[in-house]
Amino acid sequence: MQVPPELNLVNGLNNLQEQLAPKSKIKVLDAMTMSVEKTEWLWNEMLPVGELTVMAGESGIGKTQQLINLTATVTRGGYFPASTDPVQQGKVVYLSAEDSWEKTLLPRFIACGGQRENLVPWDRSGTDGDLLNLRVDLPEIEDALSKIDNLKLFIIDPALAFVGDAFDNDNAVGVRRVLTQLQEIAHHLDIAIIAMCHLTKDENRRMSSRILGSGSWVHLPRMVWGVIDHPEHGLMLGKMNCNIAPLGGIYRYELVEREVQGKFIYCADWLEEDQEVWRFRKLND
Repeated sequence: MQVPPELNLVNGLNNLQEQLAPKSKIKVLDAMTMSVEKTEWLWNEMLPVGELTVMAGESGIGKTQQLINLTATVTRGGYFPASTDPVQQGKVVYLSAEDSWEKTLLPRFIACGGQRENLVPWDRSGTDGDLLNLRVDLPEIEDALSKIDNLKLFIIDPALAFVGDAFDNDNAVGVRRVLTQLQEIAHHLDIAIIAMCHLTKDENRRMSSRILGSGSWVHLPRMVWGVIDHPEHGLMLGKMNCNIAPLGGIYRYELVEREVQGKFIYCADWLEEDQEVWRFRKLND
């Protein structure tokens, strides 16, 4: 049966109207097909896999030395404090803006017992000669990370060195955009990411209020470490903020001098002590 021309015209107009109608941006998920994902850890209840961890501390108390120590531990499959099992051995990508690998970082890494074959140091500058920029280069960064076999950890030291001169660190929207993208990369690649930043020297304020810039540095990541030099107990690392594990757990460390190929350098080393004394204490206290 032949369809009348007027009906063909109506159907055509209806189809055209459907195509021109604005599409909804809302994506409805199916709760019935979802499954609960268990948090995995490189360092139990301290360094989560698939998440962004922010590390914050004052200048001059060994934050970079501690990050190199963590790097060495992962590359050799060593033990973190209070851990009964070794960490999953794998590769670590380390992006540093401030220190020379040959003069500073590599000697520290060797002194901490790291294995070079699992270390992937990145040059601070891209192929264009400019510093890598977390606001514009993250797609390329994610692509490069995805091609590294057995990657466990990506460290950015410090994060604010890689956001460009036009970045407003006090702008919550801008900070949240960068941190959200880093969080998504950690989740997509199933790796841990640590972004280091600095604290102000105002010791009269709560630690979580002393991170330079927007409060998003504290509120968005699932894990935020604080590194402090306590007047009585010395250098210590603990949780400043966390919503996926208990807040308790403080780990004391010291900066020790070691010789590497005739060169004397300082590196971070955990203090040998009864971990139960500090296991349930909170850094904010």
